[in-house]
Amino acid sequence: MPDPLVEEARWRVLEALPFFSRLVLHMPVVATTKVPVLAVDQHGRLYYNPESFAALEEEERAGVVLHEVLHLALRHFDRAAEAGVGPGDAYHWNLAADLEVNPIAQRTFRLPAGAYLPSQIGLPPEGVAEEYYALLKRPDAPQEADGSAQEEHGTDEGEEGGLPMGPGSSSSAADGQARPWELAPDDPEHPGLLNPLVDVLIEESAREYQNSFQSGYGPFSHKALVAWAERILAPPQVDWRTRLRRWVQNEVGRSSGGADDYTFQRLRNRGRLLLPRTEARKPRLALVIDTSASMGQEDFDQVLAEVKGILRAADDVHYFAVDAAVTAQGRLRSLRRLELRGGGATDMGAGIRAALEAGYRSIVVLTDGGTGWPRGPERGERVMTVLTQGIYGRPPGWIETIALD
Repeated sequence: MPDPLVEEARWRVLEALPFFSRLVLHMPVVATTKVPVLAVDQHGRLYYNPESFAALEEEERAGVVLHEVLHLALRHFDRAAEAGVGPGDAYHWNLAADLEVNPIAQRTFRLPAGAYLPSQIGLPPEGVAEEYYALLKRPDAPQEADGSAQEEHGTDEGEEGGLPMGPGSSSSAADGQARPWELAPDDPEHPGLLNPLVDVLIEESAREYQNSFQSGYGPFSHKALVAWAERILAPPQVDWRTRLRRWVQNEVGRSSGGADDYTFQRLRNRGRLLLPRTEARKPRLALVIDTSASMGQEDFDQVLAEVKGILRAADDVHYFAVDAAVTAQGRLRSLRRLELRGGGATDMGAGIRAALEAGYRSIVVLTDGGTGWPRGPERGERVMTVLTQGIYGRPPGWIETIALD
């Protein structure tokens, strides 16, 4: 049964920052004594200690929930890897991430004692984690960042090095490093959110945040949030509108918005007389998405960005998730409907064949490239491959190829 104090705190967050609604409502809640107060992993699970959470005041409970939601929404787990953070640097990164999110949480609610704000250690306001991380790593960094902050925050159970807790507890959502107490992603009792779903929920939150300035339902301006939304909603690297238009021209002899074709289909109320008339035929496109074990989170991030571009350019898309065989498929109008299952070996040829059997002749394959390929087209199909990596070489010459790196 849901803990009423946790539910109350979550609803306080939704009321104050409604652009996080879908993300917060999707986050599974796990009661545990293995965290001091609160933590969130990169699979979206919110861990809480019932006794210590109940001991907080109402405003503090909402504040620590928002703190953890922000770690997930701002993708600190990905940004830590991009910043080159290793186990030896985790303390400074966690503190830097806390310095990014704490002012937002404190501005909205209240954080427990011991939660650091940039002003308390002589750092500029409204910075982002990467900026604070660079400052904290400098030889002349504020002394509190190394000594008293660590003593104040304490350490996670079973960890070395005294990672800062902030108002909660260090966890993989903050730095990408799984803690011993974190559950497996597919735990049968408390399964985490699939990475693609986390991506979609974060993207929707970013879009709602930007829309909030236009709708006027409570704009919340903060440099870190503005930068976050711009980063999440950055346009895909490839101009898919142009490329897909050319693809459709090659396949059906017209552009995606292009010329009508003639049909002799009988019109209503015309008796038996058959008259030629024009009919607009929409393009049909199949996406074959690599879900094999070699695909990492960075690969999927690139794939999702390009799929967004495809959905803006094509109005009839069917996807096939494929490792060594098709694992999921369906009509695709929104990333919400995208189900990426797999984790096995790789055979993009299986996806191409499935698309052909379904009647598609224009096929886009999104993969890291670690796969074999058909020797040539089987049914006059035209295949474009989008490579997330260049380490596996290029597909055969009959396949048009784009390398994202």
